[in-house]
Amino acid sequence: MTQARTTYLGTVLEMKILANLSRVAAAASKSVLPILESQPPNSPLLTLIVSADIHQRRQEWNAAIDFASRVLSSRPKDFNALSILVSSYGHLGQTELAYPLAKRLLRATPPNWTTVKLLCRVLNLIKPRERESARRVLQMCDAEAEADRKILAWSQKLVSKFEATNGVGAV
Repeated sequence: MTQARTTYLGTVLEMKILANLSRVAAAASKSVLPILESQPPNSPLLTLIVSADIHQRRQEWNAAIDFASRVLSSRPKDFNALSILVSSYGHLGQTELAYPLAKRLLRATPPNWTTVKLLCRVLNLIKPRERESARRVLQMCDAEAEADRKILAWSQKLVSKFEATNGVGAV
């Protein structure tokens, strides 16, 4: 494998881990968005997905849709962006817009929360005095994994209902 390919894969993996950790951070504190706007991280894409996630948590559906759509223009299979779009359109009652995204979401690879939790545990070994906050982070990882399962289940129901109603083939 060439150095450029290795660096690219490392960057993609790093971005996925950071995006998943950002979901946990966003769940922990909804005051992250102003910080991001004043001091954005090095990755514009990471800023977009974190912004989409926080807007979704604030139930600012249209802003969440805007940011998540911008992520999809660069990463069409991004699970987090797809789940934000499906959920936001669902909350707005726009199931006809949610349907094609729900189909894509069902084919996307969900985050590996076990890996994120392992990383959190490794980081916890470095700072043993922060065990309580680490425990809360691990609980938030479990909550995010459950949220992923719920949006996947809702997406499956939406796709099945839409296809049964419109006589379209199964996923």
